[in-house]
Amino acid sequence: MSSGLERLKKEGAQKIYETTHISRQNIEAIFNASYAGITKVQLDGFISILEREYKVDLSAVKADYLSCRETVEENKKTEAEPVEIFTNSPKQRRSLILAAAAFIVVIAALITFPGDDNTSAAIEVNESVAVEAVIIEELNATDENLTMDEEVVFTPSEPVFPEKLVIEPKAKLWMGYIDLKTLQRSQKLTSRSIDLDPKKGWLLVFGHGYFKIHIGDEVMDFSAKGKVRMIYEEGQVREIDSAEFKERNRGNNW
Repeated sequence: MSSGLERLKKEGAQKIYETTHISRQNIEAIFNASYAGITKVQLDGFISILEREYKVDLSAVKADYLSCRETVEENKKTEAEPVEIFTNSPKQRRSLILAAAAFIVVIAALITFPGDDNTSAAIEVNESVAVEAVIIEELNATDENLTMDEEVVFTPSEPVFPEKLVIEPKAKLWMGYIDLKTLQRSQKLTSRSIDLDPKKGWLLVFGHGYFKIHIGDEVMDFSAKGKVRMIYEEGQVREIDSAEFKERNRGNNW
């Protein structure tokens, strides 16, 4: 266990929650290395806050998270390996039906040999035609089922976004925000809360770090001097450095 994590455990989940507003559930999950409900984006955001607030190094937690994530992915691949099962597939059914048709025709030919009366031969021929009609109908139904199966399209589920994204300044705050899709820039100097569209992606830059971010029901509390840069994507926010900010903003600092 890293010394940084040991220090946080001594501090206690409740006290850390009161200071950072990271939920106790997520703090205890980090303490217990139980990452099932935490995405990488969330973990990066939590660690960024904890490292800045408590001046600790949590790189070991990141490494442990990635190791656990690789193990889970490997297990999923193993579980997803196909198991060969012998079934009566549509192609197999088609072959069996054709074989049955050929067999019936041969039997009909054998029993309608010369010497039979015309009535008997006619009955055999009619029965053979009726059976062939049933076989053709079955083949057509099989072809229709195959076509329907080929046309099935699976549509990926839409991502779930929080209901709100609100920046709440603790003091008068300059804030710049950039739409990640259009790169359209806006800025405000205000003491009031700023509402952004939670379904969009945003590059965020703040003149100081004394503010709160409300994402749905979760509240992230920041208290830092100097300029702060962040990125909001797919319902999650994390702190970034100036290099990543410029990379996502076509090389511009703002």
